[in-house]
Amino acid sequence: ELSSCGYPMNSKFDDLPSISESLENSVSIQQFSSLSRELGIFICFGFVLLENERYHIAQAVKGELQALYRKTHLCSFGACSEQNYFDAPQPIDSSLSFDEEFSRLLPIFECEGYRIGIAICYDVRFPEIFRLLSFKGKCDVVLHPSAFPRDGLSWNWTHCVISRALENQIYVLTMNRAGKDFGASIFCPPWISPEDDPLRRTLESPTTDECTLDIEVRQEIIDNVREQVTFRKDRFFQLDEWLWGNEKGEQGV
Repeated sequence: ELSSCGYPMNSKFDDLPSISESLENSVSIQQFSSLSRELGIFICFGFVLLENERYHIAQAVKGELQALYRKTHLCSFGACSEQNYFDAPQPIDSSLSFDEEFSRLLPIFECEGYRIGIAICYDVRFPEIFRLLSFKGKCDVVLHPSAFPRDGLSWNWTHCVISRALENQIYVLTMNRAGKDFGASIFCPPWISPEDDPLRRTLESPTTDECTLDIEVRQEIIDNVREQVTFRKDRFFQLDEWLWGNEKGEQGV
């Protein structure tokens, strides 16, 4: 989260004008675009987006601009004070189609045949965003860059990551900020066994230093899990309609 400028914990974002970037003049986008072309890879990075005189915690994917996600849920407690400084995305525009608004709010990109969505840190506390990415966006993977501190309020975020992966039967990769007060990045597949519990591994060997994770995503695992453990098929769909309204954007409860 905010990897291009850093996330100041227990301090204020008083210098946003100097660290924010517009899409037209973003040094981060220019540099990561160049690097992604040079290496032939996708790069997902965070920055402060200045857009229409509003500041957003944002995540972009390069090469070329594959996706631009503005953090949906802004924290207001603990070591975070995001709501005092940043803006959530603009409200849903009912004059636009569902697909147009979905692409704006929850962009998805494709890599090696996989559909990949993005959520940022505090978003993981809200299962609706992962449900939408998984079911409406047909995502196989969600990238989840974060800056969770090791404090009394945020310690259980890893449980949320595992829940979002298992209940939607997708891969979730959470990259947490490095440092002694952070760390414990976690990669959760669509299903886990007692012998391969990512939370246990994280708690037994918490990684706080900068590191590289070599992970693998396999379509056959997604398919097999969804075939054998039929969470998705067994949903009571009328409850979704009751909660969310319909695809035309009509308000649910």
